[in-house]
Amino acid sequence: MYNPFSILNLFSAQRFANYWWETGTPTFLIKKLRTEFQYNLNDLVAGQVMFESFTINDLNWLALLFQTGYLTIRDYDPETGLYTLGYPNREVRDTMQQHLLAAFRETTKTDSLPLLVKIKTALEQGDLERLIELINILFSTIPHQIFQEKQEAFFHAILHLSFSGIGLFVQSEVSTAKGRVDTTVHTRDCIYVMEFKLDGSVQSAPQQIREKRYGSPFLDQGKEVIALGVNFSSVERAVAEWEVVPYLSLLGLPE
Repeated sequence: MYNPFSILNLFSAQRFANYWWETGTPTFLIKKLRTEFQYNLNDLVAGQVMFESFTINDLNWLALLFQTGYLTIRDYDPETGLYTLGYPNREVRDTMQQHLLAAFRETTKTDSLPLLVKIKTALEQGDLERLIELINILFSTIPHQIFQEKQEAFFHAILHLSFSGIGLFVQSEVSTAKGRVDTTVHTRDCIYVMEFKLDGSVQSAPQQIREKRYGSPFLDQGKEVIALGVNFSSVERAVAEWEVVPYLSLLGLPE
């Protein structure tokens, strides 16, 4: 999507930057999404009601995002009358995710960014021990009372926002023929298929990935598929155990 304001600023400054977003931070929208516990804003489906007017006492977060330009129409099905919405460009996507992560963590955007860069580096280098260490640092800074709201969903939300807020291609609650994958993260060389548990057994996570064949849809993409199981502790608010296995090895096939 071409934004004249951003393009003119690009030519003027001779550098890429988040020009459109910097014209005004949508504080109200960020707080609304945090309250509604909405963080995965890709491929959202809505009907005609999205275009209808609404009052200040009945604000719909999806309609707000569309009418203010933070989401755009990606597809339309004339038979059902349903629209598929998504981010208009990378600038909006990455910055929105970073602001949402800051809101969920109750911290500032600039406080989150250095840690996110380290998380991206660890993933791209395949240093999963470092990744888990960074994830624990991420959760250690979050106020205790926040976890009381939605424990398991909160872990998922923070990780999704952390991965997507640094430009990685992330899919959460991915539907397959046999179930739904918690999260998949795509890097240059690998695709991580992640299954999360809360106060459970870490061994059950890769077992579920194997039984449900969660990694099979990604085997034709020319990247190594890695199964990563993570068990969180609600008491410690950190990763209690984790296990990583190459997906083909998990299936008993040669790598």
